[in-house]
Amino acid sequence: TGIMQLQTIFIVCFLLTISAARHKAAGENKEDRRGKFFGIFNIVSFPNDVCNGTDDMQGVCLSSRECSDKGGEISGTCAAGFGTCCAFISRSDSMMGMITFDTKVAYLQNPNYPQDHDDALMQTIQLVPINENICQIRLDFLEFQTDGGSAIDKQCDRDMFRVSGGGGLDLGVGDLCGKNTDQHLYVPVQGSRGGPANIRVVTAARRNGNFSQGFKWNIKVTQLDCTDPRDLPLIAPPGCTQYHKGQAGKISSFNFDGQGQNQYGKNLKYTICLERPSTACEVKYSRNSEISAYSMSVGKAKPSEKYSKCETGSGDSDNGCSVEECIRGGVDPEKRSGDYLMITGGVYTKTEKDKPVEHFRNDYFCGTGLGEDSVVDGTDNG
Repeated sequence: TGIMQLQTIFIVCFLLTISAARHKAAGENKEDRRGKFFGIFNIVSFPNDVCNGTDDMQGVCLSSRECSDKGGEISGTCAAGFGTCCAFISRSDSMMGMITFDTKVAYLQNPNYPQDHDDALMQTIQLVPINENICQIRLDFLEFQTDGGSAIDKQCDRDMFRVSGGGGLDLGVGDLCGKNTDQHLYVPVQGSRGGPANIRVVTAARRNGNFSQGFKWNIKVTQLDCTDPRDLPLIAPPGCTQYHKGQAGKISSFNFDGQGQNQYGKNLKYTICLERPSTACEVKYSRNSEISAYSMSVGKAKPSEKYSKCETGSGDSDNGCSVEECIRGGVDPEKRSGDYLMITGGVYTKTEKDKPVEHFRNDYFCGTGLGEDSVVDGTDNG
């Protein structure tokens, strides 16, 4: 089990009694003419647990002095008012900076957050496990907007956010950029003995180039202890880069803007996991109705003549312009080297006008649309 740190505050109340009586009798005791002090000590101890601070932020429950000494910011109170909820926030604007996070929960924000920032940055953030039982670090992208790339086939060539696990482990998500608000990912670590995880941030100055806006991010960093029952609800199954809970939700690739201006990165290989509700017997996937047709695809979709704007780089490119061809299963290993979304045990539903609905067993999905995205007239609705 982890070592519980206790923060102790001593509240000292002094009762001062002064003897003012003067005795004229012989043999008067000198001790009776001295003031007497009686100390009453009330000891208040509280664990350095995660606490809820102001502005929907979380911190660590510390004394105000220790919070200041550790470089934190007071964000409300905790422990029935005896402690302060200490939020750890980094907003460094250093061009060649090194930042270390070694607390249970912390926040990485761009300089001047919540305002956009325009200057170039090049920083490394070390995520140091606080004890040997830390098995995962969860990154929550509460807000994340950077440049998505100078062209649809040049992702993250101006702004780049790279995350690696302990020992430089590749997470398979590639470089992150563009719009990633409300995304999250898990970084596997091996406690304090396995070395820190790392974040590498590079941004280009907004003075040159066709940048639509400055960059902005607010990322919550939470260290998870696999031996602490309080952390169990957040811990993902082994091998999961993302872990979604609930009866319904949305899943999207990193850098997805829904407008066809950016696409997912290259050389991706990661796993998205879903918690199975106790009453569920299946999972249904379909295109998000809030995005337009042909705005979602995996792999270079066919027929290729539908996608005539792949190389324009003008911001109006069609989606479905990935480098690798789309694949749909098969036993040929070369066909599985292309781009695909693998849903083990998946069933594809095909609906065409004046024809009965057909269901096909399939693990590999790619191209435009997914599952029931085909409309009743037989046209591919993307």
